Amino acid sequence: MKYTKEETALTIRSTILALFSIWALRVLPILPTSLQTSVAGGMMSCNGIFFTGAHFFNDLVTNLIMLSIALLGFGMLAAYAIMNARAKKKSEHLLKFDDLTGIYNKNGFYKCAQSLLQSNKDTKYCVAALDIYRFKIINEIFGRKFGDEILKEIAQSIKEEFEGEGVFCRFGSDIFMLCIPFEFHYIEKLQRINDKVENKLKTAGDIVLSIGVYVIENLDMPVATMCDRAYMASKNIKGSYTTRFAMYDDNLRATLLEERELTAHMKEGLENGEFQVYLQPKYSLDTERIMGSEALIRWFHPKKGLITPGKFIPIFERNGLIFNLDIFVLETVCKILRNWKEQGKTLSPIAINISRRNILQNHIAETIKDVVDAYGLDTSLVNLEITETAYIDNPDLLNKVIEKLRTYGFVISIDDFGSGYSSLNTLKDVPVDILKIDLKFLLNFDKESKGASILSSVVRMAKSLNMVIVAEGVETKEQASFLRSLGCGFAQGYYYSKPITVKQFEELVERQENEDIINEERDFITELDIENFWENNADVNIFLRNVLGGFGIYEIKDGTINASRVNDAYFELLGCSRDTYYKCNKNVIDWVYPSDRGMMTSAFLKTLETRKPEDVIYRRLTPDGKIIWLKSKFCFIAGNSVHSLYYAYFTDITNQIKTEKSLRANEKKYAMIMDHINDMVFEWHKKTDEVFVSEQFKHLFGYSKSVYLQFTKNFFKTSFFHEEDKEKLHSAFLSVYYGEQKAEVSCRIKYANKDAYRKCEVTLIRVENEFSDDLIIIGIATLNQ
Repeated sequence: MKYTKEETALTIRSTILALFSIWALRVLPILPTSLQTSVAGGMMSCNGIFFTGAHFFNDLVTNLIMLSIALLGFGMLAAYAIMNARAKKKSEHLLKFDDLTGIYNKNGFYKCAQSLLQSNKDTKYCVAALDIYRFKIINEIFGRKFGDEILKEIAQSIKEEFEGEGVFCRFGSDIFMLCIPFEFHYIEKLQRINDKVENKLKTAGDIVLSIGVYVIENLDMPVATMCDRAYMASKNIKGSYTTRFAMYDDNLRATLLEERELTAHMKEGLENGEFQVYLQPKYSLDTERIMGSEALIRWFHPKKGLITPGKFIPIFERNGLIFNLDIFVLETVCKILRNWKEQGKTLSPIAINISRRNILQNHIAETIKDVVDAYGLDTSLVNLEITETAYIDNPDLLNKVIEKLRTYGFVISIDDFGSGYSSLNTLKDVPVDILKIDLKFLLNFDKESKGASILSSVVRMAKSLNMVIVAEGVETKEQASFLRSLGCGFAQGYYYSKPITVKQFEELVERQENEDIINEERDFITELDIENFWENNADVNIFLRNVLGGFGIYEIKDGTINASRVNDAYFELLGCSRDTYYKCNKNVIDWVYPSDRGMMTSAFLKTLETRKPEDVIYRRLTPDGKIIWLKSKFCFIAGNSVHSLYYAYFTDITNQIKTEKSLRANEKKYAMIMDHINDMVFEWHKKTDEVFVSEQFKHLFGYSKSVYLQFTKNFFKTSFFHEEDKEKLHSAFLSVYYGEQKAEVSCRIKYANKDAYRKCEVTLIRVENEFSDDLIIIGIATLNQ
């Protein structure tokens, strides 16, 4: 058994003091007798024995020394006892409390939470986990001292909010755990802690708390298990800047059990060939020919069938097997390329993904190069894709690794650009060759996403930095055409090909090589076309002035939509002057409401393809920050997918849209009420936090309409509902409050004038109006027959 230095020193000190104590206990009883003998001897020597006085003196000194040593031993023993008591007290304190924050540690929390729950069995409690997102990075950027300040401020904020109302602890390095009553205002307190800490620490700027809550159903469950479930819920939303609150449910538990099952089988699956590499072709947008591919892994489980990478790769990353997977894919790709080389086939580069956990490992660049060299391949044939989020962990170290890989001849790309949190500005500091943009984050015409203008900006910036741009997730011809017009070089996605087996890829390349390349005829805008619309031409001016309503000529070039010429009615429609307008960014798409930009871009593309006018309704921002609704008709003039001209008519329909949406919201609400005229109806308003009840409530249960509930503040105090049903009804309400469109629950409602209940099926429905700040939740209670 090994001992620490402190333990060794304590053992030596205890041994010495023990020996002193034993010696003292043996010497003290004989000291009085010894002293008496010495004195007597001295007296005899005085009566005539010459040398006896010296013996007397020596004996006396010896015994006095022995007495002093004995007293010193007792003093040291007493000091040791005091020190030992203090050390024991400090040790007991450390066993229960966190040294940095002063609140409970994990062990102290377990004991106190268990005691709290057993002493208050009639109160509904929950365990809440608070996890700090990217705390490691905060420590690295601001220093450990600042990181400690964050931890202390969070602990202090928790203490201020919950002292005397629950127990709480620092559970781990950056995790806090609380056991508190499960009521709405306590949940609101939890959500306030993040803002409270950020207000105190102004320089942090990036403190994000993920809050996971487990509602305690079984008091016999170990507190440690409750904490695991709360932490699992927080982990499920960790990193989200929009969702900071999650509750544990059985789905999370099922996910955990499945993850454990897959983890146990992973190594066996790698050894048994259950993992296969597929290739997804990359196409040149100019020639629409295959120019390379990306290697994608698939797991064919013997019992579960095909398991998608989105499910098993995060598990590999958590259990450390991701290195095995990356090396497996790398070696498989090298075997494919080596086979093509030996058969004399066309060699096109294959890209592989390197996990963010592996790219920062020691000697990873040398490891990758050694594998490629072992197969006798040129390193330029193996492209390495590194996800953008890898830059969050350690950007400086990552840049050094990338530089080394590039010196070895590897082509490096940032994958999934747009999915992380880095600024476009950071592109200038990233030493990569290719920028891969995933359209699911930036552009989706079918769902009318807001990414068109963002995409055009990213492409322009990447081109100015001499980066090759590859768009992945291309699903429609419309998207491919738009990307081509922006100057994007390459694309991959289901529009061209899904991931396919190596054999299917080889057949696809062979077919392509046997086909003739057919060039499509294209229309071009002549210089005269452009000059006619840009010059201060009198005929054009007369035409613009005589057009009723807003009118303009739009030019699309290099992904930018410019208003080349517009009439005065156009500026009146926007509520600004000509001078004010031209001081703003002239790229029209930047002034379209973000979620409507894809819809507007789609209209231009369709007009370009069909040469027919297209109508579109969208929201536009005015120079003074207002939002207006426009109905526009876009008509093609001339051009191609790279450079084109259109004319457009504009009509302000804001008031019409407002009226229609308000009517729809009211119609939805009253339609629900009328459909349940014989049922009891609640109507909760966020602004007042009151629930208004229908007349039917009075008829069925005898309550007056003047009696209102407060769902968020005093819900649990009301006697309307059976005590056993309050919690599930309130949970259903919270789920709708936080965004669910509908929730259903069974509950028992009490009669006003007698101690009896009637069971009802309650449906809660969310009703929103985007032009109003108020949120309405309609509750419909149907009596069980």
